[in-house]
Amino acid sequence: MSGASYLISDLISGVLELSRGRLPAEARCGAESLRVTSFAPLAEAEGENLAFLSNAKALREAAVTRAGAIVIREQELSAIPELAGRPVVVTPNPYAWFAWASQIMEGGILPDPVPGVDPRAVVEEGASVDPTARIEAGAVVEAGAVVGAFAWIGKNAFVGHDAVIGSRVRMYAGVKVGDHCRIGDRTILNMGCAIGGEGFGFAPFQGEWVKIPQVGAVTVGCDCEIGANTTIDRGALDDTVIGDGTKIDDQVQIGHNCRIGSHCVLCGCVGIAGSTTVGDHCVLGGAAMVNGHISIPAGSVVGPATPVLSWGKERDTLVGFYPSQSERQFKRTAAMILKLGDMRRALKALEQEVKALKASGPSGS
Repeated sequence: MSGASYLISDLISGVLELSRGRLPAEARCGAESLRVTSFAPLAEAEGENLAFLSNAKALREAAVTRAGAIVIREQELSAIPELAGRPVVVTPNPYAWFAWASQIMEGGILPDPVPGVDPRAVVEEGASVDPTARIEAGAVVEAGAVVGAFAWIGKNAFVGHDAVIGSRVRMYAGVKVGDHCRIGDRTILNMGCAIGGEGFGFAPFQGEWVKIPQVGAVTVGCDCEIGANTTIDRGALDDTVIGDGTKIDDQVQIGHNCRIGSHCVLCGCVGIAGSTTVGDHCVLGGAAMVNGHISIPAGSVVGPATPVLSWGKERDTLVGFYPSQSERQFKRTAAMILKLGDMRRALKALEQEVKALKASGPSGS
């Protein structure tokens, strides 16, 4: 935090503007005239702090917090008599309100960079770099690339031939954006992620594998975030596409020719094989594994560590994994699973015997 103080009334106005009027809030018991310096957890907050309650499990902590004011929903406020007469900010979604208010306190997600090209950077002839952009030491911008207004290309980052980096994009250290790829405005690329690497494409021929040139690119929409060490492969013919507003966690792998919709969330270590389509507003839990050449409908959810081999036509929530067990118990479970085939055959044999016994019952004996 900067150490500055903020009027809660100004934060309320700022959040309403950032949310495009979708998240109203009301200050009560004098909260609008309070000045605060930062957010803090309920249990640690002091008079100069704001705290927020987004989980009803923390009602006890909210009742005794020493925060200057609490951001809270109406129903939780009514359930905590200890907060009567204390400064509060009442809003339908305290967590989202906290997110936008924090952006205001931090000067925005993407503050304007100090413009200029570090002399230790390489900007090839034919590249176009907006005068408001920043290119840091060790970065390389190849011929034909375009770097937009207020973009920030971090240390040792790479922008390939004819790539387009939109306005206010932030590329952290070590990010790689390959040839012809396009990064939308205000997108954040975290350290070490690689956009536009070679897709994994090979044709089988007489026991060998013949490489297929990957001539597509990657298009990332506006207002996205790509996590550290995530890799998104370029398409074989068409582009791999990431929709506007989609958030992708660290160490995610997206194969060639995938199309990820808008406003999706892909949690850490998700793997998506090539030519898969994920609809808008989908959520994929950590370490979910998605087969190639399938389509996941908009609004669907995949649970953590869930393998997805196919999908129907309708939106759904798929969860499938073994819970953790002690080693001894797991070995027993695994041994049982290996015997399922024999158990199935034995069960069918018993079913046939039962049918035969019924057929030779009292009337036939």
